[in-house]
Amino acid sequence: MGDGNVETAPTSFAVPPPAAVAKRAALVIAATFDSLGLQGPLSIWLRALVGLEFCTPQWVGYGMVVESIRDEQSAWNANGSGVNVLLLRAQDFARALQLSRSQLDAGDGAGDGGEASTTEAAIAALLDALRDSCSRRRGPTVVLLPPTSDADASSCAAQRSLAALLWTIRGVTVYDEANLRGSLGSVRYHSPFLDRVAHAPYSPAACSAFAGVIVRELARALAPRKKVYCLDCDNTLWGGAVGELGAAGVSMGDEWLRVQRHFVALQQRGALLCLISRNHEADVRAVLRERRDEMALREEHLVAIRADWAPKSRHVLELASALCLGLASFVFVDDSPSECADVAAHCALHGVSVVLLPRDPKMAEPFLESCWALDEERARFGPEPAVLTAEDAERTALYRQLDERKQFVRGQSAVSSAATGASASASLDAFTASLNLRVDVRPLDRRAESSGALRAAQLSERTNQHNTCKWALSAPRLLACTAGSTCLTVEASDRFGHHGLVGLIVLDEAVMAESTSPPVTLLAPQEAERAGLIRQSTQGESAADDEEET
Repeated sequence: MGDGNVETAPTSFAVPPPAAVAKRAALVIAATFDSLGLQGPLSIWLRALVGLEFCTPQWVGYGMVVESIRDEQSAWNANGSGVNVLLLRAQDFARALQLSRSQLDAGDGAGDGGEASTTEAAIAALLDALRDSCSRRRGPTVVLLPPTSDADASSCAAQRSLAALLWTIRGVTVYDEANLRGSLGSVRYHSPFLDRVAHAPYSPAACSAFAGVIVRELARALAPRKKVYCLDCDNTLWGGAVGELGAAGVSMGDEWLRVQRHFVALQQRGALLCLISRNHEADVRAVLRERRDEMALREEHLVAIRADWAPKSRHVLELASALCLGLASFVFVDDSPSECADVAAHCALHGVSVVLLPRDPKMAEPFLESCWALDEERARFGPEPAVLTAEDAERTALYRQLDERKQFVRGQSAVSSAATGASASASLDAFTASLNLRVDVRPLDRRAESSGALRAAQLSERTNQHNTCKWALSAPRLLACTAGSTCLTVEASDRFGHHGLVGLIVLDEAVMAESTSPPVTLLAPQEAERAGLIRQSTQGESAADDEEET
């Protein structure tokens, strides 16, 4: 299937247990042409991936696309948190209008200008219906714009214009012609004869490629968000073994630097990078320091280094505990099949994704781009990259501070455990005071582009444990939903540094009672009472913490 983004499905792709996947893997597909040829390849793709074989797609009837998207009771709109997919060609609207006109009255006198205007109106109606549907649903909507015949320049231009309009709809991910041509490679994808007689324009190879794109988006939607990348060093980030060649002897060729840049880019978008190597730690740090000017990856990009001869799976488990993060958010990357097998055997059942790099370093970069296990969460609200907050940029530093806090806590716990009675109580009070913990609660800056609003919206996407109602919202949508409510943000700091904006409080009884209310992250009740902020009772344990803590 060419050199596109579809064929490198991971064998160790980490998905939730099958029962959980069965509840969430809802897939509804609509197409403006006959999609019968897509059903067989899609079924094969779903059966090939562990967990997704429980997913049974629902198909919108031929010729019923706009009606189904408009109908609030349809399978399309009932799929609230699942994935909806639309395969869309602008030229199909003109075909449908032509067919309808010929059936009614072939000689009604409408000219070419009238037909174009009607086609544009039909497309506008579809876009309006899609916009309304996305505003009601929480799940992603994926639109594929399959390429038309190379000879049909007007259809290609129409598809490009349609892609630009679709990107303006929040919640829609668009695969335009350029994306899909990359997946198709050099295969013959268009069948003019079948398009003319059956309105089934695509070859079996093309349908298989489209099915792969759909399943990849479904897998991306189901996968836990990846937060930590555990990287091997020798023959992964540089060429050769540093224990044998020394820091000056390892290769820093362009093929290795491209791999480093790939993971540094992830770190700059808020991911955490750790090194796990079978070397002396001093040797690994020597490369990072002595070859610093040649490398894209620097020591300051790393949150932890584990270098010794213990099993790497043990280090992955230990890092999850040290960073207070779930194993499902970890990705392990290595060029050694035996190391990958060790981590898969001991950690994959907990959700760790394991990525085995190709032996040829020149193939590493294209592999990283096409490996499903390394797919990032889609930006939910448009084609532009997800907005980065101050907390994203400082996340590595924040987690380094976490390690300092833990060491401090361990030291103070040892002192407290040695004390008894009143002295133990005094010791605990002294320990609490020594943290210099400060919590600042202030009104939310209601400007849509303010750092506070952007971070509050990010919390709505990422906070899982301490969230009374999970609903991902953009900053403008969050502000609209909470208009008239009292919105407060929570920032925290202590002796080790600033935690950033870690909580959002929405104080409005009507909003809190709605089943479709926006997400709310609360302070612990006792802290809120001390701040004089509680207007109504809350149930269960709540805390204002960042999305990374699970």
